[in-house]
Amino acid sequence: MVIGGRLDNHSEFGTHFSPKLSSLYSVTNDLRLRASYGQGFRAPDFKNLYLNFTNVTSGYQVLGNPSLQPESSHNWNLGIEYQATATLLGRFHLYRNDLFNLIDAERIGQSAAGGSKFEYQNINEAYTEGVDIEIVIGSYGGFSSAVGYAFLRGADKTTGLPLLNRSTHNGTLKFAYLHQDSGFQVDLRGRYASPWGLYDDGDKVLEPEELAPSYWIWNIRLSRTLFKSLKASIGCNNLSDFKIPRYYTFYGRSFYGGLSLAY
Repeated sequence: MVIGGRLDNHSEFGTHFSPKLSSLYSVTNDLRLRASYGQGFRAPDFKNLYLNFTNVTSGYQVLGNPSLQPESSHNWNLGIEYQATATLLGRFHLYRNDLFNLIDAERIGQSAAGGSKFEYQNINEAYTEGVDIEIVIGSYGGFSSAVGYAFLRGADKTTGLPLLNRSTHNGTLKFAYLHQDSGFQVDLRGRYASPWGLYDDGDKVLEPEELAPSYWIWNIRLSRTLFKSLKASIGCNNLSDFKIPRYYTFYGRSFYGGLSLAY
C-alpha cells in the first residue's frame, strides 16, 4: 500500500493538496489486484489561457481562454492482471472520475483555414467512467501481438450532454515479427475510434450530423539492428491516408526513416 500526495502552490490559483492512496495485492504469483483513490488538481497552463494556433496543413485552429478556472477531480481505479501462461497476459481496468471545472476544448465554429475552430472552456461538473481491457500474446516463433478495447462514458452532470471529443469505443491492434538471426523486425499497429460528439447546437442532444465519423488508423514500421549498436528504421503512418479536416487533425499519409542507438 502506498500513501502519497501532491502540493500545488500557484501564484494565480492558490494552494491545493491532492492526496492519493494505492494498493496492490498478489492473490497468487499470476493474479494481481490493484486499487487506488486520488484527488487531482490542474491549473490552466499558458496554452489553455493564451494559445492562438492555426494548423494550415490540417485547417484547424485552437484558441486559449484567459477566463479559465483550475480543474479538480476525484478518481477511483480498480485493476486485475492475470498471467495465464508464460506468453499470455490479460489486464482489466475499471475507473470513475468526477471532475469539477473540467478544462476541455470545444468547437465554436469554422476556422479561416477551412477546418474546425476550438476554444478551451470550463465544464462546471462532469464525469468519466469506463473499462479498459488488454490481452498481450508474447513471442511465439518470432511473432507477438496485443489487442485492446476501451469503453468510455462521460457527460456534463448539469445538462446530461455527453462529453465532446471522446469516443465511446476505442480499440487497438498490435502485431510484430522479429527474425532473430537477421535482427529484422516488422511492427503493424491499428487504432479504432467510434463516432464522437464534435459540437452541440444547444439542445443538449447529439444528433448524427453533430458526430464525427469513426475511423481506423494503421501505422507500419520496419527496423533492423546494425553492428549490434545501431537500429535503422523506416515507416509509414496513416497507411490509408485518412483525413477529414472538419473533424480530425490527421496529416494524412506520412513516411519517415532514421537511426537510433540499440540497447
